[in-house]
Parts: sequence; C-alpha cells; structure tokens
Amino acid sequence: MASVNNVAQVNRLQGQPGYEGGSVRTVILTDSYPYDPIHDRYQQYYREGLRADLVRMGGTFREHTRTLFPSFLRFLLRAQKSYRFGRTFGRLAPTLGWGLDRFAQLCGAWRQPPHPTTGIYDYVDSAGRTVRFCIDSQDSGVIGSPDLLRDCRVYFKTNYWTDHNYDPKVIPFYNANPLILPHLAHLRAARAFLPTYDLCFVVRVWGGTDEVEGVEHCIRLLEAASRVPGKNYLFAYLVAGDIPATEKRLRAAGVRYSTNPLPMKELWDVSARSRVNLIRLGMHACVPWRMCDLLAMGACPVLDQRPKTLWPAPLGQGEHYWSLNAETSLAGPVAADDAYRAIPELLGGVIADAVRMAETRRATADYFDRYLSPKSVGQQIRETIGRAVDGVAPAGSG
Repeated sequence: MASVNNVAQVNRLQGQPGYEGGSVRTVILTDSYPYDPIHDRYQQYYREGLRADLVRMGGTFREHTRTLFPSFLRFLLRAQKSYRFGRTFGRLAPTLGWGLDRFAQLCGAWRQPPHPTTGIYDYVDSAGRTVRFCIDSQDSGVIGSPDLLRDCRVYFKTNYWTDHNYDPKVIPFYNANPLILPHLAHLRAARAFLPTYDLCFVVRVWGGTDEVEGVEHCIRLLEAASRVPGKNYLFAYLVAGDIPATEKRLRAAGVRYSTNPLPMKELWDVSARSRVNLIRLGMHACVPWRMCDLLAMGACPVLDQRPKTLWPAPLGQGEHYWSLNAETSLAGPVAADDAYRAIPELLGGVIADAVRMAETRRATADYFDRYLSPKSVGQQIRETIGRAVDGVAPAGSG
C-alpha cells in the first residue's frame, strides 16, 4: 500500500523551517496525487487548514508527490475536466483527453491513491513519536477503506452517521468545501450585503445513492418553493434522470432551469443577497459542500430536513439552520406529501421573522469563524492527533 515514508522525509527536512537544532517541532506528512480527479481535491481543505495551523505553531506540513511536474499536471487536469474544454474541442475532446492522460502517465500519474476520497497522514512530534491518521471525505457513511482504518490511529469521517456502529477510532468531522478556499475574503465580505431576494434556492437536481433516485425530491422542493410569495431566485441545474420530463414540470411551476451550472460567483452573490437560502441534503444524505459556503457568508440556511450526519461542533436546528421537516431516507428518497404541502408556509414564516433571521446569520458567521475556517479545522485535527500521541482517546469516538 502506498504511504509516506516518515524517516526519509524527516531526514530531508532537517534544517528547514519548523526545525530547531535539527529536531522536529511538529511535522505532518502526506502523499499527493496531482493528476487524480478526486483525491487531492477532496483533501484540499484539510491540508490547507493543517498548513495554516502549523505555520502559526512553527511546524511544517509537507505534501510528497512521486510524479514529475506536479503543478503542470494539476493544470492539465483542471483544463481537461473543465466545461470549457469540452465546449471548445467538441468531438475531439475525448481524443485529446486520452492524449493528455497518456502524457500524464509518462510523468508518473499512473500512481493511484490507496482510496480516492481518503487521505493518509503521518504526524511526527518533537520527540519523534508518530501517529498515522486518515481523513475519509466520501459522501456516504460507509468507511472508505477498512485497510486504512486498521492501519491508522485516528480516522476522521466527514459524513459520520449517528446510527452507524463505527470502530472507536472513527470520529466525526466537517464536510468542507475546497472550492471556497481562494474566496474566503469575498465570502466574509458578503455578510454585509443588503438583501435583494427573499428566498434563494439553487439546486443540482440529483441525489440519493445513484444520482437519479433523488431527482423527484428536488423537483418537489422546487415546486413548493415556487409557491412562496415574494421576490425569489429559483434555479435548477439538470444533470440526471428524465431531463425533458423535468423541464416540463419546472416550466409549469415557473422555475428557471438549465443543463449548465450557475457560475459560482453568481451563485454566491445571489445567495448573499437573499434573506433565506434553501438547500437540500446531498448525495447519500450528506451535509453538502454548499452548507460551508453559506456558513462562511453568514447566511440564513433552511434545510429540507435535519442532517443525518454529525460534525464535531454540531449544527443546531433553530440556531445555525432551520428545517422544513421533509424527511427522506436511503430506503425512501421522497418525503411524505404533507411535508411538501407545508413548505410554502414554513418558508414564509422564516422569511417574515427578521429577528430570527438576524440571529441565525450571526450564529452561522460565528460558527464558521470558530470551527470551520481552514485554520480552525487544521487546529482541531492537530489537537486531536496530539491527544492520540499522549494516549488519550479521540473525543467523540465510540
């Protein structure tokens, strides 16, 4: 199994920042896979958090790659996976993509991570003691790799289901959105934006466990939201299921839709300028990445239902979000009819309560700054692993 080589890397770091007199302060090491379309992206938020926290502490964070030209490979990957690549080259795109893949393999990109959404990290303290930990960021509550779980001391699970019987070393963690990392200043500044819309509901129409089984729930949420009085911004991004049939229903409800996504900056702008933002649980009923965006901008989120997963600092109903109680399950991806009928009145009640919305916005901004900012996330990881080095069981395990 591929993993970092602690001894070799620590020796290479002698004399670099984070060391005094040749002795390690705190070092965290991990492997990077710059041409893998999932792995590094899903680990990026946690890595940037660790990097920021360790810089503050005088420690060192290092990503090791066994490929040539890693920055160039990341550029090639972004280009090939972009919407513009397919639109520009049309029918030639698959052939060009194949060629880029072959070139990347010559540069070492044939090396694959042990698991696509689970990162492996080695923590080395000033005494040379080492703890291996993993961050499993896949959407489902299932453990991504039993082998990695067996080989590590602490296993952070970003979609930790409260009703699962996990190994004691598995602890809950945040499902954080790496796409916001370059835009944190803008998102924080958006807290001061004045409202233009009463309700914003921008949704990728998919969900469940296979993308398709969650489509009906999304459509019924959109239909219900279309009956809420006020100036509302509703947009459906159609990616799965019977798209022509979906288009017909959305036209009847007066909901704007497209098979192209809303540009990210436009999404954030309309979200920040809305009194209330409706979001639904994501694939495998995870708390979606979009929740991270809304917390960063101090928005007032309304979820279709209460989260089924746990974060280290739990999100509180009536404090950090409001719920429409449109409960679904893995076995039943559509809520009861009465739940959808109640949505317009529930949303209207939140929108009409200015005091409640203001309290929620303050609470979400505070939550992000205290717990979910990259540096805070990195600090929580480091402190948890530090306790493991001292033989203390991780908080929340069991």
